[in-house]
Amino acid sequence: MIIKFVEDANCIDFHRICEVYDNCGWNRSAITEARIQRTLKVFNQSSYVAVACDTDGNYLGFSRALSDGISTSWIAELIVIESAQRKGVGSKILARTMEN
Repeated sequence: MIIKFVEDANCIDFHRICEVYDNCGWNRSAITEARIQRTLKVFNQSSYVAVACDTDGNYLGFSRALSDGISTSWIAELIVIESAQRKGVGSKILARTMEN
């Protein structure tokens, strides 16, 4: 499966990020403007983000990493939509995150 990554938060569609959360059962509340803005804030405060997309631009999953900028980093989230699980997508997202 060919995966391309979006790593610039300014290029991410946060409504679609909320759909990824919902697909994985992380949140089932309505996707409101307030929820989208909270999600945008969370991503903007992350040290690194990677959204995995298929060749048609569909969101398959994402990761968010946090860091002190000196010696410690950790992955806060790594989420893959149900239909893309067990196909190596999570491993590719993890590898991309660890590279950065």
